[in-house]
Amino acid sequence: MILATTIQCRDYSTRIKLKSVRPFYKGMSILEIIIRRLKMVYRKRNLFVLTTANSVKTQEQADDMGVKVFIGNEEDVYDRFFKFVIRYQPEGVIRICADNPLFSMALMFPIEKWGRSGLYDYVSFKDAMLREEGLFCEYISEAALTGMKNKPMTDYDREHVTPYIYNHPDEYRLKILPIPPIMDEIHMRLTVDTKVDFKIAQKIYNSVGENYWGNIYNMEVKF
Repeated sequence: MILATTIQCRDYSTRIKLKSVRPFYKGMSILEIIIRRLKMVYRKRNLFVLTTANSVKTQEQADDMGVKVFIGNEEDVYDRFFKFVIRYQPEGVIRICADNPLFSMALMFPIEKWGRSGLYDYVSFKDAMLREEGLFCEYISEAALTGMKNKPMTDYDREHVTPYIYNHPDEYRLKILPIPPIMDEIHMRLTVDTKVDFKIAQKIYNSVGENYWGNIYNMEVKF
């Protein structure tokens, strides 16, 4: 299966400008940290940053790290992904958001495994996109992404790309993995959406260091 690993990123957001491309840890931005973590595992895989025309810092950092850049619609993020899939024609897409510095490779592996099976249109963990840990990614099949083009999606659906899929289980083949129990016992907000989030995530990351693999709960994840 031809699988595209994508990082969704832009310079400007509503609450904190340049949140994913400003220095976060040892001079590296969150975007650079995520790219570096992915390249440690997928040395030969093409990675893509999906961004916007006015996101100059995002484009520069991706270029400097040898990652391909795809420029699309700023507000209609679904359209950005739709046109990316039409252009590169992968059979499936892994979607990672660049406001998650503690994004977990350990939690990505089972998502990729089930995505590669070709049996599902969407794979992620239960309520992954509604939670605030900032550890998760998603798999979406090419057929599901392109087929959504003519669906009655709301502005919210188009901004967040995948809600229409997981909110319509009668239309799509979903593989929803169980959240590791300890994650329900200990709630952490690790995604970066505000200046306060940035400072908290930065403090945690300074503690765990760049060899962090998503084991923030000291857990072993197997599926």
